[in-house]
Amino acid sequence: LASYHGKKPSKALVLGLGGGIVPLFLSDKNELNYSIDAVELNKDIIEIAQTHFYLPFDVEVFEEDARRFLNANQKKYDFIVMDVFNGEITPSHVLSIEAFEKVKNALSKRGFIVINFNGNISGKLGVGGRSLYKTLVKSGFHVKVLPSFEKGEKNRNNLFIASLTPLD
Repeated sequence: LASYHGKKPSKALVLGLGGGIVPLFLSDKNELNYSIDAVELNKDIIEIAQTHFYLPFDVEVFEEDARRFLNANQKKYDFIVMDVFNGEITPSHVLSIEAFEKVKNALSKRGFIVINFNGNISGKLGVGGRSLYKTLVKSGFHVKVLPSFEKGEKNRNNLFIASLTPLD
């Protein structure tokens, strides 16, 4: 991922900290060497990530709603990870055309986003996933969907990968 941008360190934004696994993977303790900002609404989750899940000390964590953070943000990021679940519910205000306009403003020229979507993309249960895909496209992104292959359609997660330029 870092080599995609041709520079080190690249800048990453993680919306939805959870246990801090994504920042840990992207941190300078690995070869990827991202400079990382993370946004988490729940201060208890931040504390748990810091004390129990080895969140790297150099990750700058903002206790804030992802949409509010995007509205105020002035930085450019090479990689944005959106994993903003509240249980199995994704806050729709973070996955709207208006929010994606703010994401576009936060992306570097060759930047891309990955959205972890807990839900189907096919059948009756896939309305939300298909809606997310259409919203990304309408927002001007080039989009690829990488489904997980867990047992049963009900347990499917999908990674939406989107960029302003076509992905190779």
